[in-house]
Amino acid sequence: MTEQQEKEKKRGKRRHLSPSYFHEDLISEVLLRLAAKSVAKSRCVSKLWSSITTLPCFIRSFEARSSKSPCLLLLLEEGSKLFVFSLAQDQNSNNNNNNKKLVVVNSYAIASPQGCSFLSAQSVNGLICGQGDGDPQIWNPTTRRFSTLPNPESSWSSGSVSFLGYDPIDGTYKVLALPCEPVYLCSTVCGNPVHILYFDPKGNSFRKVVVEGVADDHFRRLYGFGDEPLDIIRAYPNHIESLMSPY
Repeated sequence: MTEQQEKEKKRGKRRHLSPSYFHEDLISEVLLRLAAKSVAKSRCVSKLWSSITTLPCFIRSFEARSSKSPCLLLLLEEGSKLFVFSLAQDQNSNNNNNNKKLVVVNSYAIASPQGCSFLSAQSVNGLICGQGDGDPQIWNPTTRRFSTLPNPESSWSSGSVSFLGYDPIDGTYKVLALPCEPVYLCSTVCGNPVHILYFDPKGNSFRKVVVEGVADDHFRRLYGFGDEPLDIIRAYPNHIESLMSPY
C-alpha cells in the first residue's frame, strides 16, 4: 500500500469516528442518558453536540427523564460558603425499615450569594427562586448559575418576596413578587449525624432515617469545622436535575 493510500485510509477512519457521522436522533438519545454534569461537558465535543443539548426539546426531555428519579436537595450555609447536597430520595417513605440510610450522591460548595435568602421551599422543574438584596434571583443548582431579576417596583423600598411558578400551557416560567417587610429565615440546626423524619399519615407515626455525608466527621475535617451544630437553611424534596438556563 502506497503512502497516499495509507493517508486516505486514516482519513476515512477519522471520518467514520467523527461525532457528525452518527444520526442526530441517536446522539440525542445517548446524551439524554447521561448525568447533567456529563451533558454539560459534552457540549465541548463539537458544535453539533452543543446545538443538540441546548435545544428546548432536549432540555424538556432531559427534565422528564430526571423527574423519574428525583432527589432531596439540602442547603447548608456556613460563613461565606453555601454547601449543596443531593441525596437519593427515599421513594418508599412508608417503609418501616429504621436501619435504612440515605447517602449523599453529589455535593459541592460555592460562594454564598451576597444577601440571598431562600424563602421558597419549592423546586420548580429544577429551578429555585431566591431573594437577593431585594431583587428576585433564579438559581439552577445543577448548572450552579444565578440570574438576578429586576425588582418590579422601585417604590417597594422595604423589599419583596418572590415565588417561582411554571405555566405548562405555554411552557413559561413566571415569578410572583409581593411587597413585604424584611423576612428573617429560620434555619434547622443539624448535629452529627443528620437525621430526616418521614411521617406516615396512615399509621400516624414518624420514621427517622440517618443521612450519611452531610455535616459528618469527614465533612467537618475537610472544611475545618468543629463539633458545633451547623445550620441547614433549606430542604427541597422532589428536586430534579435541569439543564434550563436561568438567564
